[in-house]
Amino acid sequence: MKKIRIILATSFVFIAILFCLSCVRTNNEVSGLMTTSSMATQSSSSSSFVEPVEDTPQPIPATPTPTPLPELLYEGDFEFFLEDGEATITGYYGFSCNEVPSELGGCPVVHIGNDAFYYSDISCQTLPGTVKTIGDRAFSYCNRLIKMSLPGSVTSVGEEAFYQSNNIESITLSKSITYMGPRAFSNCSFSKVIIPEGLKFIGDEAFAYNNFDEKTMKRIEIPSTVEHIGFDAFKQVHEDYAIEVIIASQNKFYQMLNGNLMSKDGTVLYSGPYCAYSDEFDTDGSRFLGPYYVPDGVTRIEESAFTTTQATEFIIPSSVESIGEAAFDDDFIFMRTGIITFLGESEKRFSYKDQFLSADGLTFFGMCNYEINIPASILENVNRIGKLAFSWDEYKSIEIPNNIKTIGEKAFRFSGIKEIVIPDSVFEIGAGVFEYCRSLRSVDLSSNITIIPDRAFMSCERLEKITIPYGIESIGHDSFSGCDSITEANLPESVTSIGVGAFAVCSSLHSVILPKSIISIGRDAFSSCALESITIPGSVQYIGPEAFSSLDSLNSIILEEGLQRIGMCSFANCYQVTAVQIPNSVQIIAPGAFSNCKSLNTIQIPGSVKTIGKLAFWKCESLSEVIIEDGVEQLGEYIFRGCDQLKKVTIPASVSNIGKDAFGDDLYGEYSNFTIYTTKDSYASQYANEHGIPCVID
Repeated sequence: MKKIRIILATSFVFIAILFCLSCVRTNNEVSGLMTTSSMATQSSSSSSFVEPVEDTPQPIPATPTPTPLPELLYEGDFEFFLEDGEATITGYYGFSCNEVPSELGGCPVVHIGNDAFYYSDISCQTLPGTVKTIGDRAFSYCNRLIKMSLPGSVTSVGEEAFYQSNNIESITLSKSITYMGPRAFSNCSFSKVIIPEGLKFIGDEAFAYNNFDEKTMKRIEIPSTVEHIGFDAFKQVHEDYAIEVIIASQNKFYQMLNGNLMSKDGTVLYSGPYCAYSDEFDTDGSRFLGPYYVPDGVTRIEESAFTTTQATEFIIPSSVESIGEAAFDDDFIFMRTGIITFLGESEKRFSYKDQFLSADGLTFFGMCNYEINIPASILENVNRIGKLAFSWDEYKSIEIPNNIKTIGEKAFRFSGIKEIVIPDSVFEIGAGVFEYCRSLRSVDLSSNITIIPDRAFMSCERLEKITIPYGIESIGHDSFSGCDSITEANLPESVTSIGVGAFAVCSSLHSVILPKSIISIGRDAFSSCALESITIPGSVQYIGPEAFSSLDSLNSIILEEGLQRIGMCSFANCYQVTAVQIPNSVQIIAPGAFSNCKSLNTIQIPGSVKTIGKLAFWKCESLSEVIIEDGVEQLGEYIFRGCDQLKKVTIPASVSNIGKDAFGDDLYGEYSNFTIYTTKDSYASQYANEHGIPCVID
């Protein structure tokens, strides 16, 4: 998921082009860890939609109770809020950021918020010494980052904080960091990392898929302070190489034993060695793979323990009482390349005939024999489908029986199923549960699920119909991104939040009905879709940055009374929109909100709006009249620059500041042929006089 960006040029022309392009999200962005071209056949069928369940009477939804929003402030190119004397950066709308400020709004910058620099052109090499926490996805997809040094003040790095910033070549971690979230530095490009003393928590895949190899990094040392190491924390791109992990002898939680990462008492096996070798050698001197023996005394094998362990056979001792989900590589679960042998009591504990089950018999790990169509009988005695249980295989259909209660993460990822019904017995599905199911066309969800998790149906290119039942409250980030065949989405009156990129790059999605229960719409939620019209209900407090940007077919925007904030670039690059009515409830029009809406011809800003952000209506080439009502105080930089057809602008006495190049080029006095209408002795009249702009005093 890669934004189109261009390095900052010195002239405004290049800045403006950059601003426009920064609001574009393309089809290739939803490919996740790999770059894939669309394989879906575009469907114009009227059945291609997301619909709410309508076969049972639905309760009248309660009026949602919004959580008060913090007051967003703008300084330079940064969006932030202040709380308890500390500044939290929530967004960046500039270009080529070389430095993150240590102070905003007169307060120290202590927190980099979730998604703050997501997809931005930031290129700084360090953060100010005031920063303590870095939020989830704060620097994800920042492809101009080359190196990063975290100051000694930083204590926490959130989930996917630098994920897929794939040009980072080096990272320096401070000794103050105690928490490193899942995938925090996954899919970057650095070849070496030093884990500092003081770090306590290393999340799943925290440093996975980088460029570690034998030349740059032969081993990694885990200090005595580490209390948790997530699965695949150091898994690498190079399949023929694994890092040697060394555990400090003073560590109270972990030990390395013959290549096995284990608990200090030897009862828990967290991950096996990279290879289990036999005593035989090939003609080139390399050793053949052999069987792998789980050490005696191990009682539990953790999740994903052997996903990188190469062996011809896994031999499980009598002491093993439980095995985590996705513990074995898929090929071993499905009997492709090897076998699993249970010894003694362990043979009695685990079912490994037609299916592989957990010791208690309640979690389904996977099939032991390959079948194209999975009957319900395979799952009739379990209540959970485990993580990755049906992933990567060409199953065409599966029947889920009513005894299943939960379905684990990525359970059907990359599978070949074409349709699926999730019964009402299921109350939870895991993240990425159906991602990359490129043959999936139809889904019926359980009426007892309340959350559609992150990436649930991402890149299901042929998905035409999904029934979303009343009761769903939240739609996670990228949950439907890249679903090219969905044409309509009607969400039930229970949904309160739509996550980051939830429906982004759904190239056939032309109609969305948002319920009056919606409170927040996340960044990029519907960007680069085919929407023709959109109505934002009054229950929505905040439209996230770029939420409806780059909608080439959008010709109608209706904003209902109640909306408070229009976020950065929310409707940027919507070329067909001719008019927008801003309701009296709106308090903030953020930078770039309607930039490059080429067909927009008139706009009226209510007095409830105190500040109109930088570049808010930049390059609205057809804009001829602007009415700004009494109450508005600040007009941002470049706000109407590039509006070549502008003829009349009404500015009230309440406006006390007009930013640089607001209507054109202040330095050379180049403006469109327009007139300012204002009151006597107002700031606007003074501005018009100083800049040689015609002015009519009402």
